[in-house]
This record gives sequence, structure tokens and C-alpha cells, in this order.
Amino acid sequence: MKLLASLLFTAILTASVAAQENKQPRVRRHPVPNANQSASPEPNPSKALTENITISLGGNFQNLVPMNLKLTGTGPTFQTDIVTKAGEADTPPTIITFQATVLSNSGGYSVKYSLGARIATKTSGSHGPSGQSSFNFQFQDVHLSGSVQLKPNKSVTLSKLNDKELTMTVGPAK
Repeated sequence: MKLLASLLFTAILTASVAAQENKQPRVRRHPVPNANQSASPEPNPSKALTENITISLGGNFQNLVPMNLKLTGTGPTFQTDIVTKAGEADTPPTIITFQATVLSNSGGYSVKYSLGARIATKTSGSHGPSGQSSFNFQFQDVHLSGSVQLKPNKSVTLSKLNDKELTMTVGPAK
């Protein structure tokens, strides 16, 4: 009887160990990008620019910042940060950030753009005993982004506020 119990115990133990060895751990599988896809989108080389172009921004941004900006190159990415005086003499400068990706398309351009500005607004002020003025400022961030299709040297209005427009023009560099 002891022999039978011992054999039965060994068989159960062996079966249990064998079952554990055959169990595979759970593995989470993440999708792998297709070989024809890249993990991050890149401009289509067939639509890349082959000659210098000029991007022009003109007018007024958010009714606060006058714009007269021109960038020239082959891109496809154009980017700049500008520090400009846009207010009163005692106001801190405005910081403008512009980025655009330009691709050529059937006789024109496809532009994805982003424009931002950090504008100082006077919140309070005081005059010291010696007549010196002191002011406090609050900074306001404004932003505009989007995509447009443009024909060479034809302007498109990106924004209009109180009859003040911001326009973009793209065309061959001169």
C-alpha cells in the first residue's frame, strides 16, 4: 500500500511539474511598424522642395503684434524665434516663434505652420520719490496653427481680428 501511495504521489508530482514547464508566460505584444512605414512621419521626398523659396508673413497677429517676416531656403522646415519691441518704450519685448513645414504640390505649396507670441501686458505701476517709474507686467501667450494650400506668390489670410489681417505668401526666392 505504501508503495502504491508513493507511486501515485510521484506520478501526480511529475504531472504537475510537467504542466508547469509547458506553461508559457503571458507576453504583451505591441504592434510593430510595417517596414514601409516609419515610426515618425517624414516629408515625402517626391514633394520636397528643389529650389529656394521665400515664406512671407505680413500684417498683424492677434491685433497686438505687427508682422513683417520673410524666411528663405529649401526647407522643408523653416523655424525662427524673434525678440521684438512691440509695445510702449517701457514694456518688455515680445517674443515671436514661427515654424512651418513646406512641401510642393501640383503647382503650389502645402504649408503646415505654427505661430506663437509671448506678449507683456502692463498690470500696474508706481512712481518713486525720485520720479522713477516702476511697472508690473503679466505675460500672455497667443498661438495660431494650421495648414494651408497656396499658389505661388498668392497670399492667403491666416487670421483676421478687427479688420487687421495676418497673411502668408510662399513663392520662389528672388
